Amino acid sequence: MIRRLAALNAGPLTPESLVAVWREILSACRALEAALTVAYLGPQATFTHQATLQRFGAGAACRAARSIGEVFDDVERGRVDYGVVPVENSTEGAVNVTLDRL
Repeated sequence: MIRRLAALNAGPLTPESLVAVWREILSACRALEAALTVAYLGPQATFTHQATLQRFGAGAACRAARSIGEVFDDVERGRVDYGVVPVENSTEGAVNVTLDRL
């Protein structure tokens, strides 16, 4: 739906701004239906935290995890609805812990 709206956008908002507005609207609507919790490899302001906010919006309850394994454990045990982990990074390339757990 968001991609279709962005494609039909004739301005004045940029496509990125339009997507950001709709992401927040959808996030707020989901939060009204049920609290959405997302674990990410912390701390705040990391790339995984930014990706979490970009994907799920500010309406999601975000929980910083100390390790990739903790994110997977939280999802597997039902403590959170979703988890966000890095698949690659600039120092190691592929993140083997993530790939192994997937």
